[in-house]
Amino acid sequence: MAKSFYMRTMVAGRYRKIIRYTRPLPNDTNVIRQAKTAATKAAQRYINIKNSTEKLQLLLCANFDRKDACFCTFTFDDDSLPANRKHAKNIIAATFRALKKEFTRHEKDLKYIYVVEGESLASAPDAVSVAAQPWEVAPWREHEKWAEMDFLNATDAQEVPKRFHVHGFLILQKADYETVRALWPYGHVYINPMRVNDLMTFQRLANYATKEARGKDLPNGMRVYTPSLGLEQPTTEGHWCNDYEGIALPQGAEQLDRGNTVNDIYGSSTEYLYCRMPRPQQPPQPYKGKGRIDRRKRRSKPTE
Repeated sequence: MAKSFYMRTMVAGRYRKIIRYTRPLPNDTNVIRQAKTAATKAAQRYINIKNSTEKLQLLLCANFDRKDACFCTFTFDDDSLPANRKHAKNIIAATFRALKKEFTRHEKDLKYIYVVEGESLASAPDAVSVAAQPWEVAPWREHEKWAEMDFLNATDAQEVPKRFHVHGFLILQKADYETVRALWPYGHVYINPMRVNDLMTFQRLANYATKEARGKDLPNGMRVYTPSLGLEQPTTEGHWCNDYEGIALPQGAEQLDRGNTVNDIYGSSTEYLYCRMPRPQQPPQPYKGKGRIDRRKRRSKPTE
């Protein structure tokens, strides 16, 4: 059967991801479709995590491509350590509800995405303090590990047991830092500006936030991250194309990454392009002069 290609374009803020790949034709039989999509349980789990990570990456591109985007880590003291993961999620959810009320009172919007990590290890001898791990509060400072985040299956999530903590992406002004800390009486809050400057930052942060899902088996159907309401959602559009229609760089865009992969089992191929559009320019403001100077006022008064 001849190959047929599909072109899919995902738009997330200034970022674009364009993919050209082979996919089942609309008139494929069920037998052919099953053969093309057959996957083991482990492979399907990998695909689900990959899709979840990619969606998180696009959400970050669409909503946190800003100078006031922050990476926050919420920790728990010994006296406040949650009993289990559900308890930890209830605590952080209540905190963000209180934070939203505070923002609303000041007529500001609250955008966030958070993920709960770790285990309930209050006094275990091999438990590692999150505060002692720069990797947990500012992952980009650990250059070797940070580079490994380029690959989806890189690094085990839990190399050593860690107590419960929460990673969050928030839009915060500096004046909001103390408000966040005041609403978290359970431990310390580390707040660091993300300083995003390219697509790789978002890709690595998405891989970092979902690393625990790759390192251990989570309950079936459990969502890795929790987003706030009102986030700008990425858009996707696509169309069938022939062998001769390639991926073109949009006018004015900056190419960030380009490549292709081949699946030898089914003879399929995937070509991709990441690019970034320029930031919207503010329209020029009209010149506001100080007004016409009355030269008569500058003349000295005549002497009598």
